[in-house]
Amino acid sequence: MKVQKVDASLSPDFDTALLTAADGKHYLVKIAHTPTAATNQDAELRAAKALTKAGSLPFAVTSQIASTTTREGETARVLTYLYGEHFDVAEISSDDSLVASTAKALAAIHNLPLSVAQDIDAPEYTASQILRSCAAELDRAMETGKIPSVLLNRWEDALGNENLFRFMPTVINGMLTDDSVLELDGEISAIVDWTDFQIGDPARDFGWLMTRAHEDLIYNLLLAYQEARPGADENIRQRAALYSELAWASWLVSELNANNEANVNEALGELEILAAQVEAGTALRLTPTGFAPTVVETLAAPVTDVKSDEFAEPREPIYSSYNFDAPAVDFAGATANDEPAPFVATASDTGTVNFDDVETAPIALPAFLSDAPEEGDAKDELF
Repeated sequence: MKVQKVDASLSPDFDTALLTAADGKHYLVKIAHTPTAATNQDAELRAAKALTKAGSLPFAVTSQIASTTTREGETARVLTYLYGEHFDVAEISSDDSLVASTAKALAAIHNLPLSVAQDIDAPEYTASQILRSCAAELDRAMETGKIPSVLLNRWEDALGNENLFRFMPTVINGMLTDDSVLELDGEISAIVDWTDFQIGDPARDFGWLMTRAHEDLIYNLLLAYQEARPGADENIRQRAALYSELAWASWLVSELNANNEANVNEALGELEILAAQVEAGTALRLTPTGFAPTVVETLAAPVTDVKSDEFAEPREPIYSSYNFDAPAVDFAGATANDEPAPFVATASDTGTVNFDDVETAPIALPAFLSDAPEEGDAKDELF
């Protein structure tokens, strides 16, 4: 058994170590530093177990092998290691195998029975709840007085068009980013971070793609997605763009409240870029292009006509505070690493890590894991 300490900056809320077994297999040991991190990890493992039980997924998710308690009373979890590397959708071609594989992965999630999420009491949101939550976000953004008027008008028009929100809620990841999707040999190998697993709008799982990828890639991806999920509505792209834009506004509100001048300026800069694109006519139009073949519910009058007391927030926020440390979508883009790190690129708070390319000598398993059960007798404290 070999043990390597993982750089704490890659996952600051956890102590993490990489275990290499005698047969060459890899595992992660993670100890949460804070109650919030432990709660998020519990939620993610419950979601991952539900997904594994459902089966038929074309990618891997993490799972718990064993757990034990340290001398300090903290829970140490031994998890499967997810192999793969991050990729930048802005740098792949429209005919790359990753395009079809990504579409297949998203469709597989959205095709899952709702009971997969319902059985673990995951949050569940209707189209009208999501619409009202977006309207509440817009109200908070307007109160700052810092949002360009062209964007306020754009978002008001989108939220006032009920046809844009005619969709069937599905099982979704809820927080896909560049850091949560891994590829290996031209295929999606794993999806990490299921903290926001829920039933909601499938468009939320497209935001990280729609704002980064070029037009030909998006076109081919949507074709492949519709082929894998024929019942999908035709306005996923527009809603994905809307959620991504509102995320910048919500991040601005959050950073203003925190008096974080640097992040406020970054958010304002991104909103100004978007406003310029809207004024130039190069931004995606947020108008419906069609109707879903089946509608779960008939929405009420347009948002502009709804009484103010009807904008009550759902029982849980659509966008969690976990999401708004920074927007999930990076309009500025990311620079790809020239050389990928061994096994997998950086991922925060997930089952993937970077580690040094220098192996340690074989050492004994840490004392706090010495009594951990073998895989066949794994102690499962969550379930």
